Amino acid sequence: MALNAGVEAARAGDAGRGFAVVASEVRELAQRCSDAAGRIKNLISTSTDHVKAGVDLVGQTGSALGNIVTRIAQVDEIVSAIAVSAENQANSISEINVAVTKLDKVTQQNAAMVEESTAASLEVNNETEALLGLVSSFNVDADKERHDGAEYEAEDRINNDSPSHEGVVSAA
Repeated sequence: MALNAGVEAARAGDAGRGFAVVASEVRELAQRCSDAAGRIKNLISTSTDHVKAGVDLVGQTGSALGNIVTRIAQVDEIVSAIAVSAENQANSISEINVAVTKLDKVTQQNAAMVEESTAASLEVNNETEALLGLVSSFNVDADKERHDGAEYEAEDRINNDSPSHEGVVSAA
C-alpha cells in the first residue's frame, strides 16, 4: 500500500506531495505493524513454551500425586497389618493373663493343700507321740509264755507296724 502510494505520488508530481506524506506515514505504520507482529509472534512462541512447560509440570505433578496415593495406600496396608498384629498380641496377652490367673489359682490351692498336709502331719505326729506314751505304759515281758491268742495277735500287729491297734495287750 505504501508502495502504491509512493508510485501515485511520483506520477502526480507536485500535486502528489500529499500522497508522499501519506505514503511515508503508511510505510512507518506498516513497519511498526511488522515489528509488533514480530513481537507478538515472539510472545506467542514464548507463551507456547511456557504452556508446554506448564503442561509438563502438571504431568509431573499428576505423576507425583499418583506416587503419593500409591505410598499412602502402602502405608494404609502397613498400618492395617500393624493393627491386626496388635490385636493378635492383645488376644495372646489376654490368653496368657487367663493362664497366669489359672496358674495362680492352682498355686494357691497347692499352698492350701500343703498347709492342710502340714497340719495333718502335725496332728499325726501328736497322735503318734500320744500313742507312744500309751504304749510305753504297757509292760511286756518277752520271755513269758503266752497262751492267749489275742495277746499273740496284738504283739504281731505291733511288731509288723500295722496301722490297726485294736487288740490291746493287757497292762502288767
